[in-house]
Formats: sequence, C-alpha cells, structure tokens
Amino acid sequence: MNTRVIAMIIAAATVLASGVMAEEAQAGKAKGKMGQEKRAEMLKQFDTNKDGKLCADEKAAMKEARKQKMAETVKQFDKDGDGKLNDEEKKAMIEARKNQGQGRKAKAKGKGKAKAGNE
Repeated sequence: MNTRVIAMIIAAATVLASGVMAEEAQAGKAKGKMGQEKRAEMLKQFDTNKDGKLCADEKAAMKEARKQKMAETVKQFDKDGDGKLNDEEKKAMIEARKNQGQGRKAKAKGKGKAKAGNE
C-alpha cells in the first residue's frame, strides 16, 4: 500500500511540475520577445549610422538618454524632494507604469477591433 501511495504522489508531482515548467517556458518566451522588441526599438532609435549595431558613440548617446529619463522619473515621483525614490515612491512609480501599460494594451485592442469592423 505504501508503494501505491508513493507512486501516486510521484505521479501527481510530475503532473504539477510539468504544468509549472510549461508556464515558465511560456513566460520565458514572452520575456524574450519583449527583450527582442526592446532591443529593436533601441537600435532603431540610436543606430544613427544604420549599420545594424551600436558603436561606442551610439551606446554613449543611449546611456545619456537613459540617464536623463531616469532623472525625469525621479523628479516626477520624488515627493519628499531628497533626489531618491524611497519604497513608497517606487511603489507609486511601478503602479503608474502598470496603469500606463494597461492603457496601451487597451488602445491596441481597440485599434484591432476597429480594423476588424472595417473589413
């Protein structure tokens, strides 16, 4: 009887583990796709000589743009004016970005539906 119980536990654990692994693989694909899209966007924006890669000057320009964007973000969410984001300010920033992302998704879905309705 103990052997059957152990076999059932192993079988259940295997089924659960395979489901978790499938979810993780799907999440990895989505993250990889997002990373590829972000890299393509950065390349499009900063590859000024259009050679398909970023040279040292283009990388420096990208880093400077990121630095400026971070400074703007800190300025926007730094409610206590100390030049840094504390935990509450970080949470507010994350929440604002989530809401901003949801707004983009809703707009994209709306555009897709409008196209479908026009056909």
